[in-house]
Amino acid sequence: MQIENNDLFKRSKQSALQLVFSRVGVILVILLVQVGLLIALFSYVTTNYVHFYYGGSLIVTVIGCIALCLLLLNKSLFSICMHNLQIIK
Repeated sequence: MQIENNDLFKRSKQSALQLVFSRVGVILVILLVQVGLLIALFSYVTTNYVHFYYGGSLIVTVIGCIALCLLLLNKSLFSICMHNLQIIK
């Protein structure tokens, strides 16, 4: 009995093709391409522009820490922000 003549093999081959060319398959392929491009870009930046990478991450960390400290220490600013977001009624 040949595998190609098997009905189960034909159905599984057909369902695999339907999966690849369906919407879910296209979205999965696009997501995999996006992840691959992000990894390639990250490795390119970290090998060629490592000083910009570390400098930029340092700047973002410092600004984030300053903003977090200001937000937590200044209760009036915090309450104004929350009131504008309508979290505090």
